[in-house]
Amino acid sequence: MTNVRPTALVIAGSSGIGAASARALAARGHRVAVLARGEGADVLAEELGGLAVRGDYTGAGVVEAAVEQVVSAWGGSTCWSTARATAPRESSRS
Repeated sequence: MTNVRPTALVIAGSSGIGAASARALAARGHRVAVLARGEGADVLAEELGGLAVRGDYTGAGVVEAAVEQVVSAWGGSTCWSTARATAPRESSRS
């Protein structure tokens, strides 16, 4: 049996509640990917030994692209977290 670390993608995770969630998940042994617009994603991901994904999660396809990056880097995600209550804009896909 293999011991696979759980993986989390924290949406809007570069500051405030999102950053606190990312740190808590990392402290519990998760690999953490941080999705955020600014360089805070890079800073926090480096602090946690995780993955920074830059983008505005409200944009069409941004969350999907972030998921693809996590899957590419780590093979998937076992946990999703969002620190914002605003829903992403509707995708142009049918």
